Amino acid sequence: MAVAAALLVAVLGLQTLSAWYLTPLLRAVDVRARAEAMAAEIGDLPIFEIDRQTVAHLRERLNALRGDIGWFRLFVANDPVIQLGQQLGVARDFAANAALLLAAADDVTRAANIALDLADRFVALKERPGVTGETLISDLVELMATSTAQIDEAYALMTEARAKLGGIPIDAQADLRKAADVMSGSLDRYTPLVEQLRSVDGILPGIVGWTDTKRYLVLAQDPAELRPTGGYTGTVGIVAFFDGVLVERSFQDVYHLDLRPGVPFVEPPEPLANHLIGSSSWQLADANWSPDFPTAAQDALTLYTLESGDNDVDGVVGLTTYALDRLLQVTGPIEVPDYAVTVHPGEVTLTALAQTRGISTPTSNRKEFLDDLASRVLDKLFSLPSASWPALYEAFVEIADQRQMLTWFKDPAAQSLVATAPIGGAVRQDAGDYLYVVEANLAPTSKYNLVIDRYDTINVTLAANGDALSELRLDWQNNALAAGEPYASIRSYSTSTSGLYGGYIRVLAPSSSELLSVEGAAIDPVDGAENELIEAGRRSVGNFLLMGPGPANLAYRWTTPAVATETDGIWTYRLTIQKQPGLRAMPVDVVISLPGGATIESVSEGATAGEGTVTVMTSLARDAQIEIRYRAP
Repeated sequence: MAVAAALLVAVLGLQTLSAWYLTPLLRAVDVRARAEAMAAEIGDLPIFEIDRQTVAHLRERLNALRGDIGWFRLFVANDPVIQLGQQLGVARDFAANAALLLAAADDVTRAANIALDLADRFVALKERPGVTGETLISDLVELMATSTAQIDEAYALMTEARAKLGGIPIDAQADLRKAADVMSGSLDRYTPLVEQLRSVDGILPGIVGWTDTKRYLVLAQDPAELRPTGGYTGTVGIVAFFDGVLVERSFQDVYHLDLRPGVPFVEPPEPLANHLIGSSSWQLADANWSPDFPTAAQDALTLYTLESGDNDVDGVVGLTTYALDRLLQVTGPIEVPDYAVTVHPGEVTLTALAQTRGISTPTSNRKEFLDDLASRVLDKLFSLPSASWPALYEAFVEIADQRQMLTWFKDPAAQSLVATAPIGGAVRQDAGDYLYVVEANLAPTSKYNLVIDRYDTINVTLAANGDALSELRLDWQNNALAAGEPYASIRSYSTSTSGLYGGYIRVLAPSSSELLSVEGAAIDPVDGAENELIEAGRRSVGNFLLMGPGPANLAYRWTTPAVATETDGIWTYRLTIQKQPGLRAMPVDVVISLPGGATIESVSEGATAGEGTVTVMTSLARDAQIEIRYRAP
């Protein structure tokens, strides 16, 4: 609704008709002011807070504006002065261009009217007696599935408006040209949003089971034991939706699948074989080895099908305990009476570890606590009052943005919605320079990622021809032997109570990069890369680092050709740093040195320009992108 209605600002152009009479002038000024006010009001209106009175108020104002547009169209068509001017050839072009402008404004207000019709339907769903979160979700799915024609019509009206504005020549009367530019700018801003809405409106209902049940494999990932896509998968589940309603929900210890007899042997990735599972088969618990979630998800689905025999799965969802922490900030603490536990925000990981330790057997399920907790969280989410929906939406946006939840869909159309978004978890393919550090907790298995801190330093030196020399240093501080809690409990949850941590580190850089050196200091020194290959379209360099309590480090040096590019004398350097799912926010310092004598034209927000250098300090809670524009000497 906000997208279409905001375009009412297009009627600003009506003031151009004021050249003939004072009354039309005053009316045009009044229409302009009311259109601006209405657009601002709608732009500031939280969609979840809209109610019946608000929709009625907006519709009244919209109808008044449409009436004014109709009046002006009749004025232009019938005013005797304008008619005489056209006969004399004086005002012919002005009248024709004004008619195009008014027709475009009429298209926009008709699109806004469609938006208000949909808002009416939304309010009717939200405000009906006895509504619950679960029934509302189902009804919203139906609303989206059945509103495609209206959204397509609104988009067509906006397209027609753009075409009519295109018919107004660049040298048209100044006020008319200005009004056309204002309307065109609004269309440029909002049409892409409506295009996105059209694509989601046609696909999202199918994802949540509109007319056909959709089943998803859920990987519950433990970031205390970090893995490339978020953490060790100790618990797996299946959730299914039909018409937006959750119709199936079950979770189990991955042990029950991995140790089923008769499962075919699957060759594991070499680093997993070398540093964790030896000659054993690759199993679902360790499926999320690729840093590229679409790849890891399909590996997980393949192994799940081999182990379970269930091949009726439409996608994969990866979820960390940090995501549950964020949701609990909205729902409040969750009681789990069967375990005499109340789970508070920020405590999900440690509480789950305490409740799920022990040995599983074929007839027991040590992960039942997680099933119970997940059920109670879902029940609480579905029962939240509408006043909590804005906070819940913000929580899901943050979870997705920080990659604490990842999704992959079999259906190509559904996958296209998430393919380039953080929630899709793909290795990014942005142009320019790129860095992705991927850490995996291997043998000896531990939960020490909760108590090991990492500090990354990146230095990039740009040459005059655009080549880059990159130097990355990773410093760890292993606090596993610290006294008190949570350190004592975390040691008890780990294979090594002496604080040993085995981390496999991969550094992903542009595929054209050339590795110069790798050095590291830990229990065993590192001198050179253990593995180097092209992975997910990037050059990947891997090393295993066995760390004792205290400090450890790794340092990498590589070159990348032509990473900065020049256009019309201005050079542009872009660096994308990707954030690993499940990794706690860690400090990252970036220093970029420009060629000698270069002058900085602009830097991205958050960057600090110095004398020939640009610095950025971030916690990497989400992806970071740095852009520098500079002029060479």
